[in-house]
Amino acid sequence: MDLRTDIARDSFLDQRDDQEYRTVRIGNQIWMASNLNYACPDSWCYDDDHSNSHSLGRLYSFQSAQLAVPAGWRLPSKEDWDILVATIGGVGHAGTKLKARIGWEHENTGTDDYGFSLLPGGCRFTGGSYFYKGFFAGFWSSSGYGSAFAYNRYLFYFFTDLDTAFSSKFNGYSVRCVRDAE
Repeated sequence: MDLRTDIARDSFLDQRDDQEYRTVRIGNQIWMASNLNYACPDSWCYDDDHSNSHSLGRLYSFQSAQLAVPAGWRLPSKEDWDILVATIGGVGHAGTKLKARIGWEHENTGTDDYGFSLLPGGCRFTGGSYFYKGFFAGFWSSSGYGSAFAYNRYLFYFFTDLDTAFSSKFNGYSVRCVRDAE
């Protein structure tokens, strides 16, 4: 069965700040189809410019990412990301299939087959420097890698892969929340 014909799209209203997030069901998971934009300590707007958060969401430290998740949702584990990637055909094509068709620098190769609309929110390094807006998307998982690092998923504008890496828990990455389909 082609999952693209069985995609359920909806939205979620975060009661904490009245922000609405598009959602998409892919397989047995429901994902936010936009980057989280809940303001909390150790979360940042790219370049400290609030206009960036409207389209790209905020960047979070690992700890703040866990605290920013709204009730009824969770920060996806490494396994949640693995399930998503496997459901849509594997790492080698996941970046292309999930990437938004617009919002990326240079030639965009995204097809956004599932309505996930993965956007390049860039990242923030521990020292406070911002990099790669328009070129890079990085997303936290809830899965730690030792005491100082955690797993993430990332995509550069020229990649077709949605790869796994680990990073310092103090860096800032985007957040996509997930929940199990009922």
